[in-house]
Amino acid sequence: MNDKLTLKFHVQENGWLPIDISVGDTKVEIDASDVPREPISELIEAIEKCFLNNTESEAWLHLEPHYYKWSFIPSGEEVKIKIYFVKVGYNENKETLKLEYTGSYRELLLTLWRSIKEYISRQEGYEKALYLVEKR
Repeated sequence: MNDKLTLKFHVQENGWLPIDISVGDTKVEIDASDVPREPISELIEAIEKCFLNNTESEAWLHLEPHYYKWSFIPSGEEVKIKIYFVKVGYNENKETLKLEYTGSYRELLLTLWRSIKEYISRQEGYEKALYLVEKR
């Protein structure tokens, strides 16, 4: 049986957004920085590119200086999500795969949409969404 993907955005504080994403017993906890890019808009852009254009996409959620790279890879009727922790080094970056999940377009889009919608429905998320819309 394929375990369900869950995604939760917590309350943003002092420019940091705690995010939990899990599949079964595998859980990744991220404290994404608002610098150099706001993490929700970074994810939305990658989701749009993958799900609307059927194109591989990436979102980088920064930890200053390291980051998590979320790869969205469409394949037929499914999309694979891979999340890597990327440790920034002097000469090269080191990627470590932390989570991988494959699901249908519908399942993944609903999971991602509901999580983002729940975040935006809270006051700090609503204010951030207004800012992002005005910026576009």
